[in-house]
Amino acid sequence: MSALARNLASARSQVALNGVPPIVPVIVVLTILLIVYGSVRENAFTEFSLQELSNVTATLAILAVGQTLVVISGGFDFSAVALLAFLNALFVTQIDKLSSSYLVISLLVLAVAVGVGVINGLLVGYLRVQSIIATIAMFFVLSGGALALLERPGGSVSSDFSTALSGSWGTIPASAAVMAGVALVWLVLKHLRFGTNLYAIGSSGQASFARGVPVKRTLVATYALAGLFYGVAALNYTAATASGDPRISFVLLGQMFAAVVIGGTAFGGGRGGAVGSILGALSLALVEAILFSLGFESFYSGIVFGLVLLIVVLPSAVGGQVMAWLKARRPPLDQHLPATNAVGE
Repeated sequence: MSALARNLASARSQVALNGVPPIVPVIVVLTILLIVYGSVRENAFTEFSLQELSNVTATLAILAVGQTLVVISGGFDFSAVALLAFLNALFVTQIDKLSSSYLVISLLVLAVAVGVGVINGLLVGYLRVQSIIATIAMFFVLSGGALALLERPGGSVSSDFSTALSGSWGTIPASAAVMAGVALVWLVLKHLRFGTNLYAIGSSGQASFARGVPVKRTLVATYALAGLFYGVAALNYTAATASGDPRISFVLLGQMFAAVVIGGTAFGGGRGGAVGSILGALSLALVEAILFSLGFESFYSGIVFGLVLLIVVLPSAVGGQVMAWLKARRPPLDQHLPATNAVGE
């Protein structure tokens, strides 16, 4: 194991010891939400209800996975939702021009998504443009491109395509299977050299460069993979809505970042994971489902989202503060050691 990998392992262990493990709060909140959901909604855990909940969660969850990679690297990607809108518009406007081949258009969507990610990665990694600036610029470019392709909501896709990604595969919701596949890809990536480099860069880009980590190439790969996940989210969104919409709400952008934070990924880089982000997205979907079942207006969702965010984040923050307070008051180790003479004994 390299010195850098050992340092990273030590840092992760220290995080677990000094505070609440990042994924624990979201698991606790999710468990509570599932209990409440089961109590307020009739037939909450039937096959149909679970498929509906999975479909609502999937787009946000997969977007959050892509964003998680970028945030772990120490950056932010504000172009994600605009890319989703652009790819959605591209799909519904170009499908008829490609002989109705859903495989071809799906591969085209994924290729464009990766291409956009590579551009973002080159801007951030090689040209050293701040990730916020680079991705906000890309946000405007993609938003304009979506409107150029599709001026207003419209278009359609076949029922076969919708069923393939938003129906069920036997007794398993298709969107749940897609999320599971995305989570599996993340778990593989995390344990490769790429994953070690990703966490190292997020912890300290300068130190990683000094230790020989290919920072620039890793950042390009990170944004490209994030783009790939955004592309999968766009396919899922298109299948779920069976139409195109160039003006996807800014609310989704806020929900995406909320899912990442609720899932335990720290803004600033070097800590977190995509599985937590998926659970965070599921938590937000459950909040909406509970409020809908109780008859609340939709604007209450934002209020509850904020409260859930604070409930999940506070234990880790308070735990870290308590541990820091205890360490500050812990007597030095040498106070407990027996005194020795000048030459030692």
